[in-house]
Amino acid sequence: LVRINTSTQSVDRVFTLIEANGNTQKLNIAIGNNGTSVYYAIDNDIYKLGIDVTALPSSKLFTTSGIYGLGTSYNQQIWVLQAPSFSSSGKVIKYSNAGTAIDSVSVGIGPNGVVFNP
Repeated sequence: LVRINTSTQSVDRVFTLIEANGNTQKLNIAIGNNGTSVYYAIDNDIYKLGIDVTALPSSKLFTTSGIYGLGTSYNQQIWVLQAPSFSSSGKVIKYSNAGTAIDSVSVGIGPNGVVFNP
């Protein structure tokens, strides 16, 4: 993950989210909090990274299962899209920005993105 200083048009931070060690890991990324945070999921662990920090978070925000997509809404909620298989319905689970599940809904096969209308 690279942060670019828009004043100088240069890279000023680089974060390695997944090490290239041969292990297969899933990565999902979403921008939240009106562009001031990056939420990312590595496998089933969700992390929050502020855009002004100098190091990756030392602990995960929360853990869930079956993540196939990730999104954030304008009111700072985290939306996890689950695809248990590609032959059955998926699920969208809405979490608070602290990682507490709020509600969920069954959706079609393979959900992986959300769009919000402000």
